[in-house]
Amino acid sequence: MGGKAVVANGACELEFDAAKPMPINALRAGSTKETVGAFKWPLGAEAAAVKDEWAERGGARAILKRTFQFKDPAQRYAIVFDIRAGDPWIDIADTYALGRGSAIELDLRSLGADVVYHPHTYNARTFKPDGKEEDSTLEPPQHPIATLGPIWRDIWFGGGPFAFIYNSKGDAGVGLAAVRGSEWDAPDGVSLESQNLFVRGDRQEEGQVRVLLPTDGGTRRWALILGPPDLRKRLGRRGRVGLGLPPRGRLSHDAGLRGPRPHRRHGALARRQGGPAGGGAR
Repeated sequence: MGGKAVVANGACELEFDAAKPMPINALRAGSTKETVGAFKWPLGAEAAAVKDEWAERGGARAILKRTFQFKDPAQRYAIVFDIRAGDPWIDIADTYALGRGSAIELDLRSLGADVVYHPHTYNARTFKPDGKEEDSTLEPPQHPIATLGPIWRDIWFGGGPFAFIYNSKGDAGVGLAAVRGSEWDAPDGVSLESQNLFVRGDRQEEGQVRVLLPTDGGTRRWALILGPPDLRKRLGRRGRVGLGLPPRGRLSHDAGLRGPRPHRRHGALARRQGGPAGGGAR
């Protein structure tokens, strides 16, 4: 089913380990040597294996699809990563059905965050409209710190298209964006709004930030943004458009990769040689 792979693009680094099936096993940016966050499956979802398929694996772009198998055969989860050289924006598509009320958690406690940057209209703490974009990591009494939806509504408390979570004394942060609303879908009985991304904290302790990605059932497009805190100011309300970062550098694929590399050539080299071309995230 594959081995361990580390993809570094000059802006951030993602680690995937088939022996420990998680969406991402480690994510690094800045001077971080361990991981700035840890993914957790919902209660009742136990991944038994993962199949990794590289649609493209070159110096400028890597596209990886991970399809998970669970001990409960009724559960399913697949995720596609589109990683580009020099780009802190990781485009993601996931398809899921892990049970009503379930959610994957991204635990960001190791980041030691003290600020959440999230443009919004109505403040989740005061219930009033304001222009404040920097927020505490303490959980408001009634709502998440931020609610991220691709087609968001001004009336949501703390609602908006993206959030960037960071430590003001550190050199790395983690952003999330809900994108491409036309590509979000859910089965009957599951509302699209219930599948929004939720940034939550702790009411008593700063820095205990976690992101919930509901997995009742559906398909979703979103993004991870990994990089220095200054990135937050370059994100516009239309998402990636505000970054304005041209591709630079090359992707680095761990030379000690233990899993088998693709037998086919992919991407531009494949097109030149008449082989299959890599596709985009779907």
